[in-house]
Amino acid sequence: MKVLGLAYHTGSGNAVAASAKALIKAGDDVTLVAQDAKQAGIGYANFGLGYTALSDYGYGGEDEFKRLERIYRNTNPNVILVSTSAQTRPNEFVIEQQAVKLGVPVVAVLDAQMEYEKRFSDLGTNNRAYLPSVIALPDDFSYQEMVALGFDPQLLKITGNPYFDFVASQRFTDKQIRETREAMGASLEDKLVLYASDYLTLAYGESFDVAGAARCRRSFGYTEHDALLEVIDFVKKHPDKAKVCLKPHPKEVSGGHVRILQEMVGDAPIRFIAHTDEERKRPELDMNRVLAASDVYVFSISSTQWNALLVNPSMPLISLQPGALFRFQNDTGIATRMGLTIPVYEREEFADTLLSSLDTDPTERETKVREQLNIDGKAGERIVELVHSIGGRG
Repeated sequence: MKVLGLAYHTGSGNAVAASAKALIKAGDDVTLVAQDAKQAGIGYANFGLGYTALSDYGYGGEDEFKRLERIYRNTNPNVILVSTSAQTRPNEFVIEQQAVKLGVPVVAVLDAQMEYEKRFSDLGTNNRAYLPSVIALPDDFSYQEMVALGFDPQLLKITGNPYFDFVASQRFTDKQIRETREAMGASLEDKLVLYASDYLTLAYGESFDVAGAARCRRSFGYTEHDALLEVIDFVKKHPDKAKVCLKPHPKEVSGGHVRILQEMVGDAPIRFIAHTDEERKRPELDMNRVLAASDVYVFSISSTQWNALLVNPSMPLISLQPGALFRFQNDTGIATRMGLTIPVYEREEFADTLLSSLDTDPTERETKVREQLNIDGKAGERIVELVHSIGGRG
């Protein structure tokens, strides 16, 4: 069976690539196209898969439909496999819809449990104008949320996310964990807390200054610096309870904002890691390795919460959002709505929450995380079955 895979973002590229890997293993002929080579191309490359860029099929003044027809002539697919991005660019929506019009079934793999309507709608709307033939969902949580929004249950199939299975299968040796903990300033006997800073002020306040911070607080109720102050207060009051590391967001590193974090921390016992371009290249400070080596992960709304859940499912995750406007089931964090993180919305709650998290039963938590995220190593097989069924091979 011939399958054409399309993706735009890195996240959707990862989901399509992991699915493509399973299809290739099953004997299918898969052609991958990156709508943005700098984003989806990275996802494909992560799996060692070759691809072409959408621009290779021609841009100029022609519309997406003509370009899509050129892709069809080159690939003649039985099925189109896409992963959905959050309404960032109309091309992928046009491609999905035109494929349906041309009679080619489309399987869309949902790469994250969020913005369900925007993924299949015209920009700025929730009109669901671009529904595929079937949507492959990672878990029951996303199924229930989409049904509640009015999506047709017949359109939805729970398969799991094959990329989640791939990340969850990563294993690090005892030697690698020891080396990473040493780089983080902790022995194997220490309790190790990783705090990941974010770039909320830049992302939501639009500028890294007093006015930007004010806009960010109006939007979310807090900034990354408000969260850091809670971590600093903890280590000053409980210096012997745990080793604490701070990992700046990559955009804080590239933007030259690490200095501000360092000035805030001062002489508090917090160790900075991956805070320079050179430090970020150290293999022992690879993000997944750092997460696997840590005992508790503290963040605000970082997307690395998914890596943490998959790489180290026994590790407690604390979503630190002091003064947050959106709480519990309205929380912006999906994992919090799923009950997989411990949200802290009040400043006086953080220290006690962190102290209790250091004594969490790892076995009980790991079982809950794997069940909630539907991690069983068989998502790829279920994607293959779905593609073959809809394409007429099954």
